[in-house]
Amino acid sequence: MTKTNNEHRKSIDGQSMYLPSNQSCSFIYQLPDVVLQRKHDRKMPYAETFNGIILFADVSGFTEMCQKYSIDVQRGVNQLANALNGYMAPIVEAILREKGDVYKFAGDAVLGLWPFANDSIEHKREQAKRVIACALYMKKSFCNYMTPIGTVLNIKSAIAMGSYSLIFLRGNTSACSKILDEYEPKVQLTARHANFYSETMKKNNAGKHQSINYVNKTGLTEEMIEHCRSNLVNYYVCYGSAVVSARNAEHECKSQDIIVDMATWLLLDSDSKMLE
Repeated sequence: MTKTNNEHRKSIDGQSMYLPSNQSCSFIYQLPDVVLQRKHDRKMPYAETFNGIILFADVSGFTEMCQKYSIDVQRGVNQLANALNGYMAPIVEAILREKGDVYKFAGDAVLGLWPFANDSIEHKREQAKRVIACALYMKKSFCNYMTPIGTVLNIKSAIAMGSYSLIFLRGNTSACSKILDEYEPKVQLTARHANFYSETMKKNNAGKHQSINYVNKTGLTEEMIEHCRSNLVNYYVCYGSAVVSARNAEHECKSQDIIVDMATWLLLDSDSKMLE
């Protein structure tokens, strides 16, 4: 991705897109390419399927480090953030340097994607070499890493090749879902059992009465509840055989290990220099 002279315009692999603000420009760099390049004219939910190689890198020592930093109530959070940035930022740079796409962080782990642009064996093998090179670099550079607070961090990597899909959908945030899950059934239950003169009065007035009671008890407002109903956000989820294979391989990893699935191994089998 490159920035053009117009600060509100981005170019993604030759395709231009316009952004509404500098804040959006900053945020967009935190999104994976596979999300930025999705088919924006398609109605959600929908899925896109890819073939490629996935790298699942997991950091050990993270929990111990968090516990140590949590002792300092006033400065611990900032110190933890600085320590994490100092460790994770070079890992992200390593993935990007090898032409990978940082899909997401999952706690103390990172998921990198190397999609295949075509079906040629040469291209697939080149992508596999990039993933292996990235994993070897992370093993060399980020194992036995001493943090400022004295915790040693290590990294282990699982690599798998296959298909994976990105599903794009819209929905409520988890906080709004919790509010609506508690609010809606109470309103509906009261509306069904209230003893008013007509069915219309039952549903309208009883529901309104229950709504007011619920708002009074929780401190929420009708506007906040309506906001939860109408304010939907976009989600994207990665799933598929390659994701499952990478996750299964990661479960077999010990600290500092690099485990490669059979499909990736066979792809590189003819290149003896890569496997030595």
